[in-house]
Amino acid sequence: MKIGEGYAYLFTLTVYLTWMFMKEFGLGLVPSLLGMVAVALAGLLLLPPPAAAAPAPQTPEAAYQAAYASYRAQDWPKAVAELTAFASAYPRNPRASNAIYWAGRAQMAQGRHAEAAKLFLQGYKSWPQGAMAPSSLLWLGKALIEMKQPRAACEALDQLRSAYPDRLTGQLLTDSQAARAQAKCGA
Repeated sequence: MKIGEGYAYLFTLTVYLTWMFMKEFGLGLVPSLLGMVAVALAGLLLLPPPAAAAPAPQTPEAAYQAAYASYRAQDWPKAVAELTAFASAYPRNPRASNAIYWAGRAQMAQGRHAEAAKLFLQGYKSWPQGAMAPSSLLWLGKALIEMKQPRAACEALDQLRSAYPDRLTGQLLTDSQAARAQAKCGA
């Protein structure tokens, strides 16, 4: 029995019991009033439940954190969808560069190197001053190496070196040198 059918059954049962009560005891007014109250209550039960309140709008930071949580959980398809949606919805947000970078990394984790390369290039071109722009160039080079395009990989790695000489330090420098060696780039 569905909920709507249950309410209809309750309504019918209430009317029937009211009628039986009136008939059995020969009371006119009191059962009639009781019957009307019962019918009114049953009518209230037939009303649809109130609509749930709309969720509060999500802040850009909360949206980014939710999308990035999908990446951390290694739910790659969901991470790509949510991170790219974030970057589209908030292109001026400082996290947009990060979102596209992590979407590219999620594509790499799935072995989707061409899709990853597009995202890394988009991240670099759209947000050249973004926090992840240098890493986007590095990973663009890595994606191109996986796609068997060492010359294009070297161009991306050369661009990393020339565009961000002051940010090319630590692990980024080490990873860049390893990628250059793997692609057989010149000095």
